[in-house]
Amino acid sequence: MKSNYETMRDRMQVKFLEYDQAHMIEKHRLNYDETYLYIKFVGRMYRINRKNGKVEWSEDGFKNCTDAGYNEAMSIFDILCYSKDRCRLSGKFCNIHQLKGTVQSSGTGGTIFYHQIRYFDGKTEKLSQACEALGGEKETIGDVSYRLYPFEFLPMMLQFWNSDEEFPANLKIMWDENILDYVHFETTQFIASHVLHRIEEIMKIHMLKVILFDIDNTLLSFDEYVKESMKNGFAKYQLCVYEEEMFSVFNRINNSLWQAIEKGEMTFEELQKKRWNLIFEELGISFDGLIFEKYFGECLLESAIPENGALELLEYLRGKYILCVASNGPYLQQVNRLKISGMLPYFSHLFISEEIGSSKPSEGFFRTCLERLNLNMYYEIQPHEIIIVGDSISSDMMGGIEFGMQTCFYNSRKESIPNGLKVDYEVTSLEEIQQFA
Repeated sequence: MKSNYETMRDRMQVKFLEYDQAHMIEKHRLNYDETYLYIKFVGRMYRINRKNGKVEWSEDGFKNCTDAGYNEAMSIFDILCYSKDRCRLSGKFCNIHQLKGTVQSSGTGGTIFYHQIRYFDGKTEKLSQACEALGGEKETIGDVSYRLYPFEFLPMMLQFWNSDEEFPANLKIMWDENILDYVHFETTQFIASHVLHRIEEIMKIHMLKVILFDIDNTLLSFDEYVKESMKNGFAKYQLCVYEEEMFSVFNRINNSLWQAIEKGEMTFEELQKKRWNLIFEELGISFDGLIFEKYFGECLLESAIPENGALELLEYLRGKYILCVASNGPYLQQVNRLKISGMLPYFSHLFISEEIGSSKPSEGFFRTCLERLNLNMYYEIQPHEIIIVGDSISSDMMGGIEFGMQTCFYNSRKESIPNGLKVDYEVTSLEEIQQFA
């Protein structure tokens, strides 16, 4: 179900088609082709489909695209559709509430951006680096002060002061006195929100020190292994001819059992006793599930089918970050699979539930990971300096979020993310991780 913001964005896509695109191209000197208009916004290139109004961005020449969010799309629509002809900048900056025609206020927007103020406090070096990564020009007022260009022709001023014993941290966003000739009043908040979001995003990347990788269906394809072992195992024990829809039965039952483990309601040993008996019961197969479980585990021990791009990604990340495994499952089995695949040398730590004594997404699992990471370290790694990459919402994403880590959802199946769950990154291919790491 679409949110109200998504509905409003989609309505504006339709409204956009009513405007004179040739006039937009001329007024803003846009690059364009038969299908798209192109505009740079907060350091990224966006394109607007000229036939349906859809807005998306890319960092690799649109080989891979991401749909624009509400703040991005509405900002771009407003600058293209609303801005007055022959508008000019005054060169003078002021608070948005000090503009003519607005409600006068001495506020700076600090309460609106309370989260960002808390995050920026004490991180002036990282904040400066992020502003410069977005092409900012350094100014002199404040602990950090930059002239930024959300659009290449439209500047804003960011001024930030760290907290001290006398005053709390403070953030000011300043606009050219003629900003309302370019966008509506409310759009200044959309633009500022997205600028601050991008700054925070870049700061987190600069602070990233550790990457935790899930194994199954992230680095190594568990699904392909299961299909192969069912096909071969059914033939070995003369059970029946394997059919593709049988995998969905395995997947549903296996997932439910692992969710019970994640909740602490079941052990892995109990899963092994139940799994294939439950699957065979539903498939109408009369066979001892424990015998097949033993066969299944023996085959898995030697299975190492890499996910597309996994080895290339690890090679790219080698030396840039501390690379670790964070996996639920038997220790020797997972280590052997990494060894067979050629991935084992890339990892400095192997965090596997059987050896740790607790499973993802428990706090105990991630606490042990952090404690072991900090052994013999001259600085203490913090949870926000770690990102977990995995395919499971319940064990990887929710576990990471609860522990305060950054999260990257490897969504190769293109599943929907539950409402209210905020992951830092979502990718459908491992190759995309190179765009932010």
